[in-house]
Amino acid sequence: MNTFKEAQIIIGIDPDLEKSGVAILGSDLQLKNLTFPETVELFRNEQDSIKKVVIEAGWENKKANFRVGGGHSRQV
Repeated sequence: MNTFKEAQIIIGIDPDLEKSGVAILGSDLQLKNLTFPETVELFRNEQDSIKKVVIEAGWENKKANFRVGGGHSRQV
């Protein structure tokens, strides 16, 4: 994991069961797929630099994709 030198970073998370999409905005933008333990490690390592964390609230979407097995999803 990178250690950020910026004074402030913003983290955006699109949560998922196995790996979550994580965007880290500091002096540049980094996109990562992290497991839950890796995300917790990021928070611990960068707690003094984190200005804001935004988590996508999928349950508020009018349309949702549900996994139906075999890697397929169904829009409802």
